[in-house]
Parts: sequence; structure tokens; C-alpha cells
Amino acid sequence: MPMATIEAKDQARATAGTYYPRRRPLHHVAAWTLFGTLTYSGAQAAILTVLAKLGSAEVVGDYALALAVASPVTALGRLGMRPLVATETGRELSFQDYLTVQLLTVPLCLAVLFLVAMVGPFRPEVACTILTLGCAKLAESTGTVFFGLMDRHERQRRIAQSMFFKGVLGVAAVALAFWLTHSTAISGGALASAWLLTIAVGDAPLASRLCRTDGTGAHLWHWPGLTRIRRVAGLCLTVGFTAAIREFNLDLPSYFVRSVLGRTSMGYYAGVSAVNRLSRIVFRSFNQAASPRLAQYFHTEPAAFVRLSAHMLLMCATLGAAAVLMAITFGGPILSALYRPEYAAYKTTLVLMSVEVAFGLGSVSLRQSMIAARYLRSQIPQVLVTTLILSAACALLVPRFGLNGVACACVIASVIDLLTGLSSLVFLFRRERIRTRDAQEELTPISATP
Repeated sequence: MPMATIEAKDQARATAGTYYPRRRPLHHVAAWTLFGTLTYSGAQAAILTVLAKLGSAEVVGDYALALAVASPVTALGRLGMRPLVATETGRELSFQDYLTVQLLTVPLCLAVLFLVAMVGPFRPEVACTILTLGCAKLAESTGTVFFGLMDRHERQRRIAQSMFFKGVLGVAAVALAFWLTHSTAISGGALASAWLLTIAVGDAPLASRLCRTDGTGAHLWHWPGLTRIRRVAGLCLTVGFTAAIREFNLDLPSYFVRSVLGRTSMGYYAGVSAVNRLSRIVFRSFNQAASPRLAQYFHTEPAAFVRLSAHMLLMCATLGAAAVLMAITFGGPILSALYRPEYAAYKTTLVLMSVEVAFGLGSVSLRQSMIAARYLRSQIPQVLVTTLILSAACALLVPRFGLNGVACACVIASVIDLLTGLSSLVFLFRRERIRTRDAQEELTPISATP
């Protein structure tokens, strides 16, 4: 069918208020998502490799510390918008509404990062790195809003292309900047510039065309008014808060390592954990590819929603087990090849962190299902309980067992997070089905008794 005819039909459905994107095979969507995420995640790991090769473990530790400080703030500013934009099936809020709120959070996050960098006990180089990496992460957060719109239209090929160029340009910019200046702060600024370039050249023009296709507006941005901004903010604050706490949970062990074990151990931990974060981000791509379809199934085919959620959970369990097996078999050579030979001594830590990833992947899958069903507030107590357990476990295990203690603490927290997430999803879904059934029974006319 000619592209013009397809776009005409899409616009007609959008005008009628019944627009849904053309469904592509889920394995095709997931394959493109996996390609883009592999490239982008590999680029993030390559940045640490570049710093380890050109610098030292202390340099890697400084970069990881700055990233650990900046990430929770920028995660809160991200507000979890990508899955919300992707699953906005009712069209109550437009893409422009979400983009406006995202842009308003940028100066607020920069102000918070500036205060943290100036007041915190950081060396000047680390403080400047916090600011520049914060700018890079905010550019990344803005890009995820565009990715949410592409997810809704199942344009994962374009997302993969954007992530590929963003990753390659980011590594090249950091490598060149650090080789010339040996400054992590300047390297962070180069990373931010590379990511902003990809948004301006690739993501923004495509988003403008998609907005015209689904009938949400002829322009990429407009002022939506305070009423719609409050509606978006109210919806996003819950998701953004839980996303920021989860980002904090990922970085919380780093704080214990730095304060208890020292700067050098922080560098080794950053290298080992980067390998497992790569696995987590890669497997999350499958769930992101399925989130728009989950939202549609929840409103139209509840049984299909349950089946797809179960298949995603099973797939994450299988992939997590494969990650553990790979760490046991090839953990030492992988660490030596990525970094330096002395990193191979931490193979046991890598294996334990892989076990944590195996449970964490299931939690990621459950969160995607809960966001698609708009079960948002129930995630707040879940993530707070996980934070408390992780903090207590790190405080008890890190001084006694070192980096292996950090990994064990992460495993404990991931198991609790998975169990609480599964029980919450089952309880909320069953309650929703019971309410729907009762409402239908009340509307059913009672036949007259003869």
C-alpha cells in the first residue's frame, strides 16, 4: 500500500478519535529495540573502558561517583515520561503536553545539581563533572520523550538508529576530549553536546511528522496552558518519583563502596557493575517494545494482557539465567578484556551481580505492565521498602565482605522487589476485573419474574 494512503488512513482514524498504530510483529519490534539498546548500552560501557585505558581506576571512580550523584536528580526530572507517552492510548494528553513539562524540569534539575555540587564534599574536578554529566543526562531525558512517541507508533527502527548515533558520537566525543585534556568534566560536556546534536538533527524532525500523523498538532511544541500542565505533572510525579528512587537504589551501593572501601574499590565496582547494567538495559528493551501493546490489551483484551505479561516475565527469567551462566563461564576474561587484568579478580562479584540482574529483570517486566495498566501509586511503597532493605543490607555486609557484600545486598533487595511487585500486580488486576464485572452486572437488566 502506498505510504500516502497509509498516512491518510492514520489521519482519518486520528480525527475520529480511534487512532492506533499499525501493529508490526512483536519480534520485529523487539529486534530493532535490542539492536539500539545494545549499541547504546555498549557505548556507555565503552566510555568507562576509554577512561580505564587512558586514565586509571581513580579516574573511573571519579566519573562513576559524579554519575551516581547526577543520575537520581536527572531521573526525577525525567518523570518516567517515556512509558507514559507510549501508553497514552486514550489521547487525553498530547505529546506536546508531555514535552512542555519535560522542558520545564530542565532548569530545576540544573539548579539542584549546582547546589549539590557546590555544597557536597567533592573535589573541584568531581563537582564540575557532576554538572556536565547532569547536562548530558538531562539531554538524554529529553530524548526519551521523543522515544515514547516513536514507541507508540512502533518506530523502533528509528529509535535504534538514534541510539546508535548517540552512542557512537558520545564515545568518540568523550575519548577525544579526555585524550586532549585528561579532564572528566570536559569529557562530560563533550558527551552532552553529542547527545543534543542527535536530538536536534534526528529525533525532533521525526516527532514533528508523527504529531501531524496522529492528529495531536501541526507543531512540535506549543504552550498547553496551566490546566493541562498540572494534569501531566500530577500523572508524571508519581512515576518520576519511583523512577528517581529506583535510580537512587542502583547508585546506593556506590555510596557505601566509596565511603567504606575507598576510591580504588569504587573504580573496580564501577567496572563490574557496568557489565551488569548493560544486561539490565538490554533486557529492558524487550519490555519497552511491548508496552504500547500492553496498554491496548489492558483496555480491550484483558486475557491477552495477562498472557503477554506472563510471556515477558518468562522471557526475562530465561535471559537472566543466561546472564548468570555467562558470568560463571566467561566472567574473568570479560573483565580482563574490557578493562585491565586486575579486574578479573572480581569474577565472584560479577557472578553475584548477575544473580541480582536475573531477579531485577523480572521486576522491570512487572513495572512495565503496571505502568501500562496505570497502576502507578502502588509502586511508591514497593520502591521505598526496597530502598530500606538495600540500605540495611549494605550497612551490614559491605564492611565485612567488601564488594561481594555489596553484590549480596543487591540480590536480597532484588528478590524483595520482585515478590512485592508480583503480588501488587496480581492483587490490583484481580480487583480491577471484579469491579468491571460488578459494573457490568449492575447495567444488565433484570428479567421480569413471570
